[in-house]
Amino acid sequence: MKARTSSERYDNPDKDLTVIAKELKVAFILEGSVRKSGDDLRITAQLIEGKTGDHIWAETYDGKYTSEIFTFQSDVAKKVASSLQAVITPKEEEQIDYRPTENMEAYDLSIRGQEMLRKFRYTLDTAFARIAINLFNQSQELDPGNEIINGSKAQIYTAMGSYDTAMYYADRMIELFPEFSGGYQNKGNIFMLTNQLDSAYKYLNIGYSKSPNDPWTNLVLGQYYENKENNSVKALPYYQRAYELGGEEWAEINGNIGQLFLNIGEYTKAEKYFKHALKLRQECLYIFQISWTYMIEENYEKMTHFLDSICSITTCEQNCNEIRCNYHMMRKEYEEAEKYYEQYLSTGGGSPVGMFLLNLWAAYIYKETGREQKAYKTLSSLENIIEQRLSPNTKWFFLILSSMSFAIQNDHKESLRYLNEAVNIGLKGGFHDFFPICPIYEDLWDDPEFKAIIKRAQDEKAAIRAQLKEMEEHGEIDL
Repeated sequence: MKARTSSERYDNPDKDLTVIAKELKVAFILEGSVRKSGDDLRITAQLIEGKTGDHIWAETYDGKYTSEIFTFQSDVAKKVASSLQAVITPKEEEQIDYRPTENMEAYDLSIRGQEMLRKFRYTLDTAFARIAINLFNQSQELDPGNEIINGSKAQIYTAMGSYDTAMYYADRMIELFPEFSGGYQNKGNIFMLTNQLDSAYKYLNIGYSKSPNDPWTNLVLGQYYENKENNSVKALPYYQRAYELGGEEWAEINGNIGQLFLNIGEYTKAEKYFKHALKLRQECLYIFQISWTYMIEENYEKMTHFLDSICSITTCEQNCNEIRCNYHMMRKEYEEAEKYYEQYLSTGGGSPVGMFLLNLWAAYIYKETGREQKAYKTLSSLENIIEQRLSPNTKWFFLILSSMSFAIQNDHKESLRYLNEAVNIGLKGGFHDFFPICPIYEDLWDDPEFKAIIKRAQDEKAAIRAQLKEMEEHGEIDL
């Protein structure tokens, strides 16, 4: 099975379908169209044998935009499976036939709620979270029997950090739909975020056993290995499976794959998946990730060209100011860096992570431009907050911030102590290659202990890359 984005370049194709099937390396092609005028709907679908171009069957649905659409959807799925002589288990048939609601207005509200949930995850703007909850509640008020929306409520409360409420809805999902993977997946994710790793592993695996061919089930299990066990080698096959099962068309799945490659220093591949994620969904996060990748590679020309083009057509002003501040800091252009730092603050700042790093840049700028009192005042206000954030989930990052803070204060012993501890936990985000070019560490670049710490971090990433290369050669992964 190939995802939509593999085949969308063939919309209105000039090529013969047999050629397309060969290029996509598929045995069958399912094509069709949807036309909607008001509540009137016409859907056509046809299954084509890729080798010969013969039509195996065709189906047309004329009707209203009502819950009948779910019947058509399940009928097409069964007909495809029958044509391919695939066996559908009773559990799979139950899931195919399941109707979330008979009320299309309730259905539309739940879809709109999911969109607000997605926006909240990427912007952390609580207005989107409130709208999502309101839409989910409206949906359930219109159709109280639509209990599957508990899964959406579990997701939004998890994203907000309201884990007790999220757990209530996850448990409700499991109670009502024990054969569906969503409740177990949500519960495992809550345990993962609260660092209860044994319970997270248990419930994520139950979810996987219920729906091993669901892209999101594979993605979340991959996230467990990547983020909690710091094991990219175990994570990548699950990411690959998520990608192959339709995840190629999902920005989140591409973004996670890109992040894994960034973590291990595969920057060309990281750029590829971040760019594809950005193509699918114009999220500010992906602009930052692409730019950060260029910065670590010291490809400043490519970085500025990308920013000049993308920042002129997006609403990501905060992120663009943050990225430009990073760019000028790396080039020691302190006046320009401070200008973009001030612009970043004037627009309300951005993510907490971005704020911490930019405030450290600001302290360094103040120190380098003779405003030491202001530099130390900035660092003093950060240090207590950084110490409070040393939780298991983000400890490695805040250890890095502590190390950078002490480096600015010329306390090299403490800076190296924190840096060493961060490496012991495991670095992410390409920081193993960032430190040797970061101006804050310039006085330590020739220090033997600093070099040893960085070499250890870089060797660990090189060993992971070697393992993945071996897996590629054996055909185990192909990303």
